[in-house]
Amino acid sequence: MKTILFAVFAFISVTAMAQSGDSYSQVMRKYLIATNTLKSMQAMVPQILKPFQEQSPNVPKEFWDSVNEEMLKDVVNQMTEMLTPIYQKYLTQKELEDVLAFYESPAGKKISDVTPNITEEAMLAGRNWGASIASKIQAKMKEKGY
Repeated sequence: MKTILFAVFAFISVTAMAQSGDSYSQVMRKYLIATNTLKSMQAMVPQILKPFQEQSPNVPKEFWDSVNEEMLKDVVNQMTEMLTPIYQKYLTQKELEDVLAFYESPAGKKISDVTPNITEEAMLAGRNWGASIASKIQAKMKEKGY
């Protein structure tokens, strides 16, 4: 009897964990869409294929189109599967739902839409900052005779 109760309890626990994992995955999928993460990943697929296309000019365009289509079709599932356990380590489902709620708000949609532009400009600013530091270091080294 104890064995049966233990087995039932274990089954219920595993089922509950699987359901909460599925629920977390569903929230994760919505989060990836709301933050435009999936859109960014989908934009990367042609960039990943480009070197292969350049190295294999004899492969017909139809092949690359079909590979591109196939990869794009599964990006949502692959990204959700890959990122869910990472996010689960750091955020509870409730916390992820709260973050998602922000990204579904007008301000969240705005930041999601402009983040690629901000990132591009910030990277340029960072490069310029790094170059100015390099110039200062070189000037100091020259001043000291190194």
